[in-house]
Amino acid sequence: MKQEFKAFLKTSKGKLLVSCGALLLSWIFLLIQFSGNLSAWLPNESRKAAMNKDIRKYKAERQVQEAKLKEIDALRKRYKENIANCWQVRRDGDPAVLLRQKVETAAKEVELSLENIGSVRTSNINNDLYFAEMDVSTSASFESVIRFLGKIRDLKPAVSWRRITMNLAFQRFRQNTSTTVRTTNLATPSSTSTETRLMLNGTLRIIVYDPQESTDSKNGKGGSL
Repeated sequence: MKQEFKAFLKTSKGKLLVSCGALLLSWIFLLIQFSGNLSAWLPNESRKAAMNKDIRKYKAERQVQEAKLKEIDALRKRYKENIANCWQVRRDGDPAVLLRQKVETAAKEVELSLENIGSVRTSNINNDLYFAEMDVSTSASFESVIRFLGKIRDLKPAVSWRRITMNLAFQRFRQNTSTTVRTTNLATPSSTSTETRLMLNGTLRIIVYDPQESTDSKNGKGGSL
């Protein structure tokens, strides 16, 4: 039997079997040497509980991240909706010119004379957005001022008031020019009438969307940022 085994070891299969056995023993030795306690490789209740705890922790973290992602998506959607309602230079033209024209047209439609209408000034919000503001002042009848405010409210794109103040102006007396003789009868209407006037001072503001183009987009190699 020994002779047959020795003869088998001299064959290629025997040599291969010996090599594989030696390799297996080397792996076992290295595993024992560097893995420490072999019990760590065996399942038990404490490690199972710790693993389940880690799984619950990672699930909770995932839920938090998913909630943050939803908030970001909602914010991005709201930003796009606000952009759609902004004054867009490519769609609505240059606000430095057209905003003033819109306000002047609104005043003419209600037969209101603007005492002062300032130039449009701008201030940056970010690379794509900026404020455009313009001062307006007038003194007119209560009805005309209210109608003017209504016209401003209906402008598209929407225009808002950054600030607005309205105060009662002096009451103008309009004399009765009738040639009839004045009597002292109390039932007779007064020969004078008053008109309520308002002084309006305010600053109109719009948000302008004007995305800046990169160098590549200007050269036709890409889109706007």
